[in-house]
Amino acid sequence: MKKFIQKWRVGFFLAISQLKRASKATTTLVIFVMLLTFLNLVVTSGILVGLIEGSSVAYRDKYIGDVYVSPLDKKTEVLNSHQIEETLKTLPEVFSFSSRISASGAVESNAAKRLSDDLKESANARLIGIDPDDEKATTKLHENIIEGEYLDKEDGGQYVLIASGLLNKYSRVSDVAKFLGDVKPGDTVRITFSTKKAAPAATNSTPADASIKGVESTTITRDYFVKGIVKLKVGDLSQAVFMDKGELQKMIGKGDVNVEGIAVRGMRGVEPQEIKEILIKNNFDSYAKVQTFTEGEPEFVKQMKDLFGVLGTFFGSIGIIVAAITIFIIIFINAITRRKYIGILKGIGIDEGAIEIAYVLQSIFYALIGSALGFAITFLVLKPFFVAHPIDFPFSDGILVATISGTASKMATLIVVTLLAGYIPARMIVKQNTLDAILGRNSTKTQKQNIFKRLLSKISFFSSNKK
Repeated sequence: MKKFIQKWRVGFFLAISQLKRASKATTTLVIFVMLLTFLNLVVTSGILVGLIEGSSVAYRDKYIGDVYVSPLDKKTEVLNSHQIEETLKTLPEVFSFSSRISASGAVESNAAKRLSDDLKESANARLIGIDPDDEKATTKLHENIIEGEYLDKEDGGQYVLIASGLLNKYSRVSDVAKFLGDVKPGDTVRITFSTKKAAPAATNSTPADASIKGVESTTITRDYFVKGIVKLKVGDLSQAVFMDKGELQKMIGKGDVNVEGIAVRGMRGVEPQEIKEILIKNNFDSYAKVQTFTEGEPEFVKQMKDLFGVLGTFFGSIGIIVAAITIFIIIFINAITRRKYIGILKGIGIDEGAIEIAYVLQSIFYALIGSALGFAITFLVLKPFFVAHPIDFPFSDGILVATISGTASKMATLIVVTLLAGYIPARMIVKQNTLDAILGRNSTKTQKQNIFKRLLSKISFFSSNKK
């Protein structure tokens, strides 16, 4: 044990001495390479995962909340919605909730002034009926208004919000036929909705005829003022029209009070699972699906997260390999140029292990300093920057996903790989013949020469015996 400690003490002393005598420019360059490698390992995977994570965060914040109550399979609405809403109002764990109804329709922007030969500016849209105050408290929809103003209770059936994904000027697609024209707050849009209901059965019709003719379609068309443009990157919400819930109920002829979904926002510090369990204890899972935001998240989003995480790790691994090769070359060249010095150290009795430790500690120094700088830049600069200025992708606002535990594990991986990259060349040089190292001779060449000399001496010995 004492010998082991002594070996490390000598190795540490030698490492400090070599680092002090090393070129500052070379040391800075190596640390910079390790810094870039660390950032490549952390930031590349973090941004790739952040592409999907940004969409996931928006899906939670702007749509499903902490807990989402949705229709059961094969149902189109949440049964017993009124009782669920009344219970949510009494729960101290619940901060707010928003009930919604929805329908599909078409929106036309130039209907009032369009001439017969003008291009029809229309698009299919999802019509979402909301309570403006509830939605404001639950999803902060008002924070996403980019033009105009948010809906008020007093607006009633006069105003709507248009998602920017429906407008040509905010679209990145060249097919203008699928978007509305130059719509701005104060303009009028025409919304058309088709509803189907059972038609009175004719007295002379057969059951087969009734199955074909027993449904009649009614088209409802109404004009609304645009109060604001809202920008959302959450699935089909990016191409939605938001309006007062009561107005949409009248428009589609919905007589009951059941809704299509309820987004629930919990109080600070309350886990979504707690709210879910309370609702299940009230037997509401018999009327609807009650899911936390992670359970309600679309399956394809989870799969995309895993995929981009693997891709990020793959690209980061390439960076680690490059860093390992860089450290190997630097340590190898350093050891080669100091062969005579290493030979003298061995000649005066310095243990080979201590010399190897010195070079390993140098490589760890480079990796540790570079990683520490990368760690600080990631959490003090890059992560806050991407939170304040997310990357504007068409389907999400990309952020940088990096956890302290995950980043620390990557830092440890980089240090271990660098340690091995420093040990191998040091071992190769230290194992050379001491005398050859001191004299600067190639040990392999010397060994071959000795073998050749022994072979010649044997040949001459046999020749003299024959004589």
